[in-house]
Amino acid sequence: LEGTWTGHGVGEYPPHVPRFLYLQELVIEKAVPHGPRELVWSFRSTCHNRETGEGLQSEQGYLRFRPMYINQGRVELVCTQPSGLAEVSEGTYTEDSLDVSSRFDGLTRPSSASRPLVTAVRRWLEIRPQSDPLTMEYRVEMATERTPMQQHLLSKLQKVV
Repeated sequence: LEGTWTGHGVGEYPPHVPRFLYLQELVIEKAVPHGPRELVWSFRSTCHNRETGEGLQSEQGYLRFRPMYINQGRVELVCTQPSGLAEVSEGTYTEDSLDVSSRFDGLTRPSSASRPLVTAVRRWLEIRPQSDPLTMEYRVEMATERTPMQQHLLSKLQKVV
């Protein structure tokens, strides 16, 4: 999981956002504190339009893993975006995947946030260790006050560092 992942993706959010192609960089590194009792990683992600290079989205946050068994357990994610959206999500992880979703009103935003407001987020990633180079599929689903949960972003990333 730790390292720099880059690749391309497809985004859309009908009926508000038409289909678009993007490039993504996802950096995951050990956070402080980090140790046998504090399994915490920081992450930051940026997406740029694949054709124009224009910045589309960025976010950063932390992942905190709570092992229950060997290579599986609970995971907590906190994430912020420049728009002011702040997310607290929880879920599960295995040796090569994680699945988290916002729970219990786990989203908040400033009063200046534009509508439609995001009401739920789910993130899912799967690492494919059999691939050379190592690859990751990363998916973000989202619901707003006007639309039900649906896929928003889907990236195919390769580990570069």
